[in-house]
Amino acid sequence: MSTSTVKRFTPTPGREFIWYWYAITAVVVSWDIGYCFLRPRSMPGGDLHWIWKPYAIYVNIDYIYGFPALKANNGFTNAQTFMNVIETGLNVIYVYLGPSSAVAPLIGFTSAAMTLAKTMLYFLQEYYCGWCMVGHNTLPDLLQYWILPNVSFILHITFSARISHYIMSFLQYDSMNRDCGSFSQSLFSTSSERISLTLSELLNEFRIDQVTLKPMVKAIELPCTITRVEFRALYI
Repeated sequence: MSTSTVKRFTPTPGREFIWYWYAITAVVVSWDIGYCFLRPRSMPGGDLHWIWKPYAIYVNIDYIYGFPALKANNGFTNAQTFMNVIETGLNVIYVYLGPSSAVAPLIGFTSAAMTLAKTMLYFLQEYYCGWCMVGHNTLPDLLQYWILPNVSFILHITFSARISHYIMSFLQYDSMNRDCGSFSQSLFSTSSERISLTLSELLNEFRIDQVTLKPMVKAIELPCTITRVEFRALYI
């Protein structure tokens, strides 16, 4: 019996939902990346504008995406877009790895941290320039075309914050499996010969004072894939 087997981490439905959210976000942000890097061809009057028709309104709401920033050679638009490329790349990696991957939460959390930093920078840039790119709008237009559309980024950060919980859960899960592996090693010699384990030793190891053992269960057969918590559930 191998004692190095690690039980596969099982994702929760919430984590699967985040996987779909990341997939959708990657597509939407990629569309935005294309618009910014292909200006002025992607802007109204350009030969590729048909791909980004909804931007015909937004270019007059947020001048960062409009002609004023383009004519002023404002570098912020493409600078934040370059950060979007990295962020979207991480999202794609997260989607590729899948919701059951042990590495995916770390990738997703890194992407979420970048989204948070970029979103804060976007709003702070407007604040410190005196709302130079959106201050010309009426409050209803600002709410409808600038604030509400950017809520999607806030939702992305909110959903992604849940990933930190999965990171901690997996670290705890891995730690439990390591503890189980160490205990399993004590049950088997290097030649895989079984070492007898008395019931009193078993109870002492798990600090169980009162237990009701299930019939026909051999106490010495403890696979490494069973954690301490699961073992207690089997015998208590």
